[in-house]
Amino acid sequence: MGCLPGESKLQKQVLALFERLGEKPENVLSGNLIPFRSPDWKSLKEPQSAIEFGEELWSTVLRNAQPSLVVTMGSQVLDSVSRLLQVRDVQKISVGWGNITASKGRFSGGTFVGLPHLSRFGIMNRPESASCLEKLFS
Repeated sequence: MGCLPGESKLQKQVLALFERLGEKPENVLSGNLIPFRSPDWKSLKEPQSAIEFGEELWSTVLRNAQPSLVVTMGSQVLDSVSRLLQVRDVQKISVGWGNITASKGRFSGGTFVGLPHLSRFGIMNRPESASCLEKLFS
């Protein structure tokens, strides 16, 4: 909040992710698993219903879009989307930030990468995370 467009920590991290992927932001399908605003998971009213709604919504979107790469941020989203895509052969990869890991796996037609939430773990431009990111996105 209070930042110019593209200048918040999360926006910088997401832009660095797009750069790593060689994609322009306008060419990327993106959105929130749960389209309801809440400061955090604990404050979300009826979280299980919200998750179920989001999973139903994204199930349709992913089926129609047929992406070759899906990247998520945060553990709840990782769990939901990997279940929707039936991700298999999952590898946990350290991101060079204590015991924090990311996940990489396969689904029918593509690759899945589950990142820790980039608003909390600014790994995209972090030198200590460079080799980890290479493993995730190679």
